[in-house]
Parts: sequence; C-alpha cells; structure tokens
Amino acid sequence: MTKDKVIRNILDIETHQKAWRQKCRRNLVLYEFTPDIDLVSQNDNVSVGFYNNGNAENTSMIQENVIRSCIDTLGSKIASQKVTPFFNTVNGTFREIQVVKAAQQFFDILYDELNVNKTVVQAFVDSCITDRGIIYVNRDNKNIERIQPWQFFFDPKEYAYGQLTHCSFKKTDYPTSLLTDKTDLKTVTLHEYWNIKEHIHATYIEELNKVTTEKWDANILPFAILRWSNPIKASSSTCVVDLLFGIQKQINYLLTQIKSASRSSFGIKYLTPTDSDIKVNRLNNSNGEVIEYTPQMTTNGAIPVQPITPAFMDAQWFTALQQFKQDAYEMVGISQLSAMSQKPKGLNSGVGLQTMEDIESDRFETQLNSVIRVYVDIAKICMEVFDPLEPILPSSIYRGHITWKDITEARNLMSIQFSSLDKISKDP
Repeated sequence: MTKDKVIRNILDIETHQKAWRQKCRRNLVLYEFTPDIDLVSQNDNVSVGFYNNGNAENTSMIQENVIRSCIDTLGSKIASQKVTPFFNTVNGTFREIQVVKAAQQFFDILYDELNVNKTVVQAFVDSCITDRGIIYVNRDNKNIERIQPWQFFFDPKEYAYGQLTHCSFKKTDYPTSLLTDKTDLKTVTLHEYWNIKEHIHATYIEELNKVTTEKWDANILPFAILRWSNPIKASSSTCVVDLLFGIQKQINYLLTQIKSASRSSFGIKYLTPTDSDIKVNRLNNSNGEVIEYTPQMTTNGAIPVQPITPAFMDAQWFTALQQFKQDAYEMVGISQLSAMSQKPKGLNSGVGLQTMEDIESDRFETQLNSVIRVYVDIAKICMEVFDPLEPILPSSIYRGHITWKDITEARNLMSIQFSSLDKISKDP
C-alpha cells in the first residue's frame, strides 16, 4: 500500500463520526459538569470541575448531577463483578493440557498485573457516556489500555455488517519527546492505522508528512469494543447520558429557579403600620425586608412591628425536583438508595439484603454479559497479536517452555470461558 493511499484511507474513515463526536462532547460536558471541555486538545487549559455551569446568573451553582450519580453507581456494580478466564481442553493430549495450564496461569497473572478489571470498568463508564468504550491491546509494550473513544475511528458500514477490516487511532497533541524522529515541534498529530486485508500497520505524522509501515500478521484488529447497548442501525446507539439528558436539563432549570427565588427573598420580613410611631428608616434592611402597610384597626389597636418568615417558593417545586431525580434512577434501573449506599428501612437480614442486590443486578445482566465478552475478546486478541516466539510465562525450572505459538496451535482443541465471581470463591 502506497503512502498516499494510507493517508487517504486514514482521512476517509475519520470523516464518518463527526456528528457522533459532537454527541461525545455534549455528554462529557454533562458528566463532568464543565462546559468548556475540548475533545481535541490534551492540555489542561480547562481544568475539569473548576469551571462549572453555575458561573452565570441564569444557572445554578448547586450540582444535582444525577447523570454522574447513575453512571458512577453502574460502574461500581460492574467493578464488584470480578471476571476471570477459565481454559479447558477438548479431548486434549498431555502436551495440550500443559499448554492450557500455562495459559490459565499467564492470564491470571496478566490480568492482575495490568489491572485489567480497572481498565474494563473505565471502558464501561465510557460506554455509559459515549455509547462505546475502547480497549487497546498494545503489542509493543505488552499492555492492555483504555483509550478515549473519540480517538478511535472505523467504517460504520463495516461495523453494521459485523466485520471491521481497518481502523485508525488518532493521537492529538502527541508529545514529540515520545518519538524517535528529530523535530523542533513540541507536539504532533499522530495516526496509527491497521488493515488486516492488506496486512499492514502504518504510522502517519501529519506535521512531518511521514508514513512508516510494518507488516501486521494478525487476522484481528488490536481493539475490543464495549457497548452499553447494541446498535440497532449502523454503529451508533443510545447511552445513559442520552436517556437522562432531558431530565438533567429540567433538574438544572428547577435548581436555577430555586436559587433565584432564595436570593431575591429575605429570610425574614417586618410588617410595619404606616401610622405607627416606629421610624422605618431606623430598621436594618440587611437582616430583613421592611414592608409598610395600612392596618385595619381593631379594638386592641395595631401591632407596631410584626416579624414573619414566609416561604420563598411553593413546596411543589421541591416535590417536582425529587420526582425528577427518582425518575432518573428508575429509568436507568437502579434505586436511589443504591446510589447513596443506603439500605431500605426495615431490611436488616443478610438474606434480605442479598435478595435485593440480586434483583437489582438482574437489571444489568445484559451489560454484565457484554463486559464478560470483552474479557474473552481481550484474551483472543492477546493470542493473535503477541509475538508467537515469546514465552507466555517467565522462564522457570518448575514449568516447561511454552510460547504463544503453542497456544495458537492448540486453539482448536481448547475452550475459553469467562465468568464473574463473588468476593470469596474463585470458582465460576
């Protein structure tokens, strides 16, 4: 493949997801509660959480961010489900049984050392925000990384028909200190491109107009995609932020009105008759609002000064606020008590708490199955992309020398099963 064709293919697939990237920015702004987030720059020109939506007068400083509350709760539920691989042989020989045992040991160590559980949970949170999470199996440094979803590009038409043949990984503001090329630039835009039909892996640096290629022997792309919900059409689907967008906007509006009403109302009001002997100009307006009125005289006479504390807003505003928050949790499928790490009143037995936890977990069975499937995909990608001549475990006198090639050759005679575990048992 020529240099011009590589560049043309990279630029072509990166033009497919402009509308989706705009959705990513909108959803990330809502999740982080920071309006000036930029997806392109990797600098900290805008510090997340420092500039918030409450700086203007027509917004609220109060953060009732039910979007983040729901997503963080979902992430914690997925994180509590530890997933581990189980390798089994299918009528295997002694040699194949030894290979399977080595594979089992290696992936137990690999997933623990690289903290793959944390990486997958981060990708799951990304899928809640942007509808997809991307995990990259880096062959160069033997690492499993979560990458920002808007940095990964593919052809949505290929995705719709179930097979990706090429993809691109765009790194903006990539520091030149990490490159081997000599340049005076501080940062560059780096594109990595994979094509399993042409069997190439290419690197394209825009500012230097340089393309380097190498052979890609694997018949699989080094990326695993985790979804909150499977797309019905093409490659885009709804996510948690999309579901709660309208409710969050309405909550922000109610909080703004509550803020305005509380600021425009004094904590106490003083009612003073107009014909009283009280000098109104001597009352302190900083502690309350002085209201003069013409009283209807009674036999007992008018009260000179009457302090009152009226409500600054009708109670139905606060009722509506609580109802919208409850609706948000119900739409996602979690309880408000679960988001606050509280148990229902009267539920004190361990069996009762476990039953409630099981009922809530059933709601996320589809998402949990997607997470488990990602662990399987990661294992398969590792088998395909890692150097077949390298040993899968460090050398030791207590075990044989088994390489990735041995595992690849035994693939047809083994099955890979992944299952979530409880916090005590290591059995599926």
